[in-house]
Amino acid sequence: MGNLAWAHYDLDHVEPARRIFDQMLAIDRHHQDALYGRGTLAFVSDDYDASIAYHERALAQGPTGHILSGLAASRYRADRIDLDEFLRQMEIALALSPNYRWALREVGWTLDANGDQARARDYFERALALAEDDANALYGMATVLRTTGEAEQALIHTNKALAEAPQDYDIRSLRALLLRELKRPKQSLKDAEQLIAQDPDRGAGYVRKAQAMSALGQGGTAINLLRGHVTRHPRDGFALYWLGSYLFDEEEHDEARQRMTVAAGLDSADESDFRLLARIELALGNVTDARRAMDRALAVDPVSQWSLYNNALVLVAEHRFEEAEAEFDRTVSSGLSASELSGFLAALVAQSRFMQAIQMRVRYADRRAAQEAEGD
Repeated sequence: MGNLAWAHYDLDHVEPARRIFDQMLAIDRHHQDALYGRGTLAFVSDDYDASIAYHERALAQGPTGHILSGLAASRYRADRIDLDEFLRQMEIALALSPNYRWALREVGWTLDANGDQARARDYFERALALAEDDANALYGMATVLRTTGEAEQALIHTNKALAEAPQDYDIRSLRALLLRELKRPKQSLKDAEQLIAQDPDRGAGYVRKAQAMSALGQGGTAINLLRGHVTRHPRDGFALYWLGSYLFDEEEHDEARQRMTVAAGLDSADESDFRLLARIELALGNVTDARRAMDRALAVDPVSQWSLYNNALVLVAEHRFEEAEAEFDRTVSSGLSASELSGFLAALVAQSRFMQAIQMRVRYADRRAAQEAEGD
């Protein structure tokens, strides 16, 4: 029965797997594999409290690396433990089952989500050392490589992952994104069209197609494509964000504000949604509304370099000029390219802060010269 249940699970037949695990528990309510199976099903369904309960019952029958890693992941997703404790518990699990690739990948994905690409890469490499054709690990490595600016290597790993899992929607979406970023929009467009054919109701395919079309100089058509999708799916936050972004670029600020107000009201709204809404409100001259949106962005991610930069722009609009300059400096210290200085100086000039803009330009020119001298 256990073998049959796991076979259903591997085929994404969740309900048959659940029924069989429940039948096993009706025979023996302490059956460890059935408890672990139910915990796994709860985890993939995002029911982390139930997953914790099943994993704890399974653990009571004896520790295994599989159970310990599932329990640690469930506890972390449920915010019952912090990142450091999650990593400690996962290492204990991996000490028991060092070849358990799911645990290695889970740590890799978690570290990547927390911005620790160096350590995430190590875990994905460990998984690939065990199975070089592990599509999920290849996908994870590609994601890390893209974040660290190694787009060509990311594409190589994505191609390998697609060779192993040609119907995986998320992997193909990543390849479409990489191809567009690598200035190959026609190839990106082909992947995007395949995504739409594979799942016409999912927004990522339309976003990837719009991105490719925009790169090909078809911005108006890209906007209309996204308009059509969000008309059918008005709560697709991902598509709404990109529609709002393209409308903002085209200075269609009123519609951009309308779209992003909807996106910002969704449960899925994140820092980027609030940040874009703040930029739109600034463009419309709504400084109070821009501050409100910017505060929401900072509440979600107070250290995002792009949120800090946009907060500096809002501070300029609020005539808090010294605070704005200090915020911009903090943004550059956090990793934002000093090339964004021109945009910030333009905001100062728009407020007639000519002398401050000149002094900042000189200061950053002196800093760049000093850095180049150190490099010599």
